[in-house]
Amino acid sequence: MQTKFFFCSGGLEATEAAIKFIRHYFYSKGQEKRNRIITIEGGFHGRSIAAISAGGNKKSREGFAPLLSGFDKVPRNDVRTLEEKISNETAAVF
Repeated sequence: MQTKFFFCSGGLEATEAAIKFIRHYFYSKGQEKRNRIITIEGGFHGRSIAAISAGGNKKSREGFAPLLSGFDKVPRNDVRTLEEKISNETAAVF
């Protein structure tokens, strides 16, 4: 297995890179429909449009519609709902 590193200057840049890496990985494998990312309701991932779309904080999202699609939110500490949300289209869980 080949190991690669991608250094970032901060958390927002790392979040953006992770979303891009995840989606591009499955796209490059011919699995374009496997592009959904599960996130935690109330989570904070940064202030870019992608990070706000992924995050679950309603106050942070307010006024920035339309947001990016492809994010499924689950309640914190709710493993059952998380397991139910995972599908053939799930690419990652944040």
